[in-house]
Amino acid sequence: MKSEEDQQPPPQKWHVDRGIPVAVIIGLVLQFIGFVYWVGNVSRQVSDLERRTIVLEAQRVGERLATVEVLMAETKARVIEMNRNIDLIVQRQLSNHGQRP
Repeated sequence: MKSEEDQQPPPQKWHVDRGIPVAVIIGLVLQFIGFVYWVGNVSRQVSDLERRTIVLEAQRVGERLATVEVLMAETKARVIEMNRNIDLIVQRQLSNHGQRP
């Protein structure tokens, strides 16, 4: 007579048998579909946010550039005014030195 160990079939690796309810399989498939849908939405939202960020950064750069241009124009006007004042001071000094004997 053979022992019980000899009569048992060798252990199998993973397998599916008919004991798994169809509802469980359908549930898993639906969860997977939901996950894929969710990942697609997240990906779209990230793309939208990246696009908005690029637009906002471009606007900020434009605003900052406009501010720098205004400041440069004001600085240029002040430098021109300072040069005129220096020229006037130099002319007065020259004319005052020329009047003294």
